[in-house]
Amino acid sequence: MSWIARGIPATLASLFLLLAAGGCTTTLDGNWEGEMDCGDWGDVDLEFDLQQSQGQMYTGEGEISGLFYNNDPATLTFEIEVTKFKLSGPQEVDTEIDDCEIEISGLGTYDEDCDEPDNVEWDGEDELTGEVEDFLGTGYDCDFEVDRKRR
Repeated sequence: MSWIARGIPATLASLFLLLAAGGCTTTLDGNWEGEMDCGDWGDVDLEFDLQQSQGQMYTGEGEISGLFYNNDPATLTFEIEVTKFKLSGPQEVDTEIDDCEIEISGLGTYDEDCDEPDNVEWDGEDELTGEVEDFLGTGYDCDFEVDRKRR
């Protein structure tokens, strides 16, 4: 058997392993959607889009909807930065929220203090979870879970 023929099984095995590993997610790129559960205060919708900006850092914009201010619907918009510390797999990620604004229907848009999430965990695939203490100064702590929606 020639050296070419002997190399074919090893090449096919390497190709199979490469294709199988392709199912692993190593990026946080994508659109993330879910809810924040704020206990007795209620649930609100959370959505943000992340794109890799440099190294293991991802940035984007997002919004929290389903809010009310004196019975007027409101939406909080923000910029988000997420940094992971390992190339892949489940891990805690650093998350920073900046440039928050709240738009209150019929009343206008106002700058809002940003609440930094704590204990943000990525499952290494398509789920991020975490918590926000004293969300928007309401006294309520909120747990969130968002899932990546494929583009």
